[in-house]
Amino acid sequence: MRCHPFRGAAGWEGDYFYGDGLGANLRLYLSPTAGFAYEWRGCLGLYDYNHGSLKKTREGLRFQAELVEPDGYLDLSRTFVPIRWGGRHYLVPEDRLVDFCNAVNSKTEPRAQRHGLFFLRRGDEDIEVSGLPKMPEGYRHCLLERPIEATLTEIMDRKISETDWGTEVLTLRANIDKGSTDGVFEGMSLNPKGHVLSIAMTVASVSEHRAVIEVQRYYFEDRPTPAVGWRLTTLRW
Repeated sequence: MRCHPFRGAAGWEGDYFYGDGLGANLRLYLSPTAGFAYEWRGCLGLYDYNHGSLKKTREGLRFQAELVEPDGYLDLSRTFVPIRWGGRHYLVPEDRLVDFCNAVNSKTEPRAQRHGLFFLRRGDEDIEVSGLPKMPEGYRHCLLERPIEATLTEIMDRKISETDWGTEVLTLRANIDKGSTDGVFEGMSLNPKGHVLSIAMTVASVSEHRAVIEVQRYYFEDRPTPAVGWRLTTLRW
């Protein structure tokens, strides 16, 4: 393995985990002198692995993989941003920073178990935190001090299309009664309040006092269809 120290990232070495405990269990090992090693394990054993060197950049950590595997589960070509939350250490791909903010806003992070949708240093799930994580400057507005609730006021567009493999997909666009003055931002994730089955809805555009949300899901899924009057919230449950 080619060595490449990543000076400026002191304290970020260790064993990171991301996964659901079933088909996706990813581990990322970081060393300030030896670089990185990565493996993906699932129900049938080892699916993918790689190793290489690390470089600390202004944006975050860059991986220089020794094995070229463009179809691997984990895209190692992305920049991973180190995020501190109290004593916790997360590694979040640069293109998923809004997703991480949504996880914080929904209260699915900080998680109390090792399984989750973002790399967390092994053992940090036992560390209790308070307040909000330290996000890069351009994303701090995506962290909410308190949950947002809104009402679905209008269904603008609803259609069912078919994928190349014959599966029907429902796509829906709707208006809600909250906007940027209330803290709503593009990419925000909302969930229907009071429904047992959660349906993720994404804010597509925002004006001062209202926003447009989008929903896309497989039509055969046993979930209610969004309707006018639904109460929505940034909380997950």
